[in-house]
Amino acid sequence: MRAAIAGLRLGARRPLLPAEFNALALWRAAEQAQPAIELFIPYTSAHILDTLKHYAEVRLLLQSTSVLWPGPYTRRWRRRLRETTGLTSEDAMILALGTFGTTASGDILGVPLVVTADLPLLNGYHDHADKLRRLRAMTAHLQSPFDQAALPRLAMPTSLVAEWSDTLPRSVNQ
Repeated sequence: MRAAIAGLRLGARRPLLPAEFNALALWRAAEQAQPAIELFIPYTSAHILDTLKHYAEVRLLLQSTSVLWPGPYTRRWRRRLRETTGLTSEDAMILALGTFGTTASGDILGVPLVVTADLPLLNGYHDHADKLRRLRAMTAHLQSPFDQAALPRLAMPTSLVAEWSDTLPRSVNQ
């Protein structure tokens, strides 16, 4: 998100940094995929960006994304992630939002995919994959639809751009 905003703001004045290019390429691929892929940002990021909406780049990002809010069990799952895996509080919250997060209208439960360039989060997720399966034991006792909650897949922007590019019309993909 920061990289996308920086790329939009500074890209006309200097070459894009790799992180900026990747963030913008991911955003473009998501919007041009057939069907378009909805992008979410955490509520904490939306709150920060809301204070910066006097910048055109920030307004564009906010208009192009939806906000993911904590749903029931998000905070409990965050705590369990921290206790079980030792992930940072922020990383545990991202995974908890990806699992139990929802929109303001409450029409979704979690997201299937979390995109991050945060290597400690990616490494922690993969290093503790067995412990993360603990979610099944927690959700087995919950009422519907929360018993269907699933861990999101984590991926780097670069891998998704390649994956999503396969869904673009040929003329856009060239």
